[in-house]
Amino acid sequence: MKRTVLIVLALLAAAMPLKAQYYFATQSGAQASFRIYDNKGNIKGSYEETLKSLSGESLENGVAILEQVYFDKEGKHILKDKSSNLTISIQGGEVTANIETIKKGMTTQDFMIKGCVLYFPPDIGAGDHLPDRIVSVKVGRIGGNIRLSERKVLGMENVTVPAGTFQAAKVQEKQKTRVSIISEEVTIVSWIVKEVGCVRQEVYDNKGALVQTIEMVKR
Repeated sequence: MKRTVLIVLALLAAAMPLKAQYYFATQSGAQASFRIYDNKGNIKGSYEETLKSLSGESLENGVAILEQVYFDKEGKHILKDKSSNLTISIQGGEVTANIETIKKGMTTQDFMIKGCVLYFPPDIGAGDHLPDRIVSVKVGRIGGNIRLSERKVLGMENVTVPAGTFQAAKVQEKQKTRVSIISEEVTIVSWIVKEVGCVRQEVYDNKGALVQTIEMVKR
């Protein structure tokens, strides 16, 4: 499994302020483990994330440093150094993910991110429609962007994953990833929890077929 930028979107919100209950973990040192399944429920791989530090005093500006460790379906490390640092910045409302430190061995296909949600306000409710977002992604000299559109809150419900049972907001959005001449469009359904983040996600192709599922298994 070579998709080493798989969870970028799940982490982008970590640079937000700590004064309210947001839909992501906000404590330095917070750790979580995730498992990735294919459309038949078979394990494709897994990853662990640790929020090393975050800075910034507003929703408009902030930087988060996250350590991510990636494993294939057999539990073996994907990256040679067994971890990497991902810098995420939010400036003027624009989000940039700089993946310079994990560029070795990556290909353009690695940009086809099946990530989790971006930023959601703390007061969302069933039926809410949310503004589009564009995320800039940089890996070495290669740049791309991820456009999130048709974002809406389907409802509030309990969801059970290996990490536990949570009261979550269920959100659907379209994600279009474009890098050079390669592009991909999928529909994402995510279950997000305050002070935790995304605990489950389903990704569908443009024909409505399930592509993969991501679940939190430990926190």
